[in-house]
Amino acid sequence: MGVMMRAMKTMAVLGLAGLLLAGCPGTGGTSGNPFVTITEYGLIQPSDGTVTQAGRSGVGAAVAPVFRREMAITFANTNRGGDLNTNFIAWVYPSSIRSAAQQDALFDSGYRQLATELRLGSAFVLPLGTFIYGGEGTVGATRIFLRAPRGAAQEGEDAPAVATERTISLLTPDVILVCLDPPESCESVAFEYLDEGDVITGDPISGALGVFGGASTTGGFKTLAQVSAYQCWPFQPGLFLKSGGGARAVNQFFEGEDVTFTFNGAANDDGDFAVVTLTSEFAVEEEATEEQP
Repeated sequence: MGVMMRAMKTMAVLGLAGLLLAGCPGTGGTSGNPFVTITEYGLIQPSDGTVTQAGRSGVGAAVAPVFRREMAITFANTNRGGDLNTNFIAWVYPSSIRSAAQQDALFDSGYRQLATELRLGSAFVLPLGTFIYGGEGTVGATRIFLRAPRGAAQEGEDAPAVATERTISLLTPDVILVCLDPPESCESVAFEYLDEGDVITGDPISGALGVFGGASTTGGFKTLAQVSAYQCWPFQPGLFLKSGGGARAVNQFFEGEDVTFTFNGAANDDGDFAVVTLTSEFAVEEEATEEQP
């Protein structure tokens, strides 16, 4: 009799656990395999910082899976000779979305969904349903306008400029693109420098390499070829989310990794006027490991 009672209690507990799991947010539409759930959705944590309790039984708490980590993209103008003007575009392909909850997460982060297919220059075709970040403009482009830094001028022309900056935070996209004109080739304009609202055309392009291949002939316009990490051969401008194994390419970023575009008044040794820098917890951990004796 005692054995039978214990068996009935065990079945009751298992039945209650099944009901609780069925009511947990984020479990609908998944395979039910915890490993697959983690690999598909990333780290499991509340998207809004809250925790939802699984009923009132005191059995514990459950949190909804989050679609992608948040990342910060910073734009910095160090050129004391001109104001910066460009556009920021980012998107997530519909093939990356697996649930309505993930769509809602993108909407909450400032994305909207394309109702028709859209061609972006000769470089990209964004299919119906693509989630684009930003406003109602073409491809949700966000204008980035940064005044020339003025504060360091009083310290002398050789003093480093204190950059003017703008940072945008959003859920990690599949593609990040900074460009002014639709990307037709690497000679398309990526950004421009302005003086009192007019493009600076009087200064010829100068730098360590003189006049570079793929560059415009006037100093105010800078091309896609002059943005570090952009790929010209084959033509693939922008930065792309790294997925899968193997070493990442120079034009790839990790999920949740912060990205900085630094726009300079002079080119580096590679002819770049815009330099892309990636900063992540992974890089910090690697540096800390290397410094240990």
